[in-house]
Amino acid sequence: MEILALVATLLVFIFLLRRNLASGKRADAALNVLLAKHVFSKSSPDERERIELRARELMAERGQAPEFIGEVDRYGWHALAMKDLGIAPGVKGFKDWKAIANPSAAIKAGDPLLRTAGYLLKSKCGIDVVVN
Repeated sequence: MEILALVATLLVFIFLLRRNLASGKRADAALNVLLAKHVFSKSSPDERERIELRARELMAERGQAPEFIGEVDRYGWHALAMKDLGIAPGVKGFKDWKAIANPSAAIKAGDPLLRTAGYLLKSKCGIDVVVN
């Protein structure tokens, strides 16, 4: 009976740990998306073109379809492209982009963490940015 209780406790612990780690990656992805939209909007037309081209190259390299599925997907890939191109977020408190392997799967439109990240950026950095 003790072994069964120990196994059940261990399974609950593993479940909670995985859920917590997944939430952290979603939060990182949300920050990337919002920061990327902010940086992209401030970029020159030539730099925007470079970012867009590199994002599509990264998508192809990782077996993704060449079309973005909404703003969250677009700016998730743009963040990855900007990291690859050496373009920093340029926002106080954010020296580099978060490591996200697949922006298309990391966070979806409508995720509440996007609103939370938006609130954080507005209150801490004075950046008012939202995605649809």
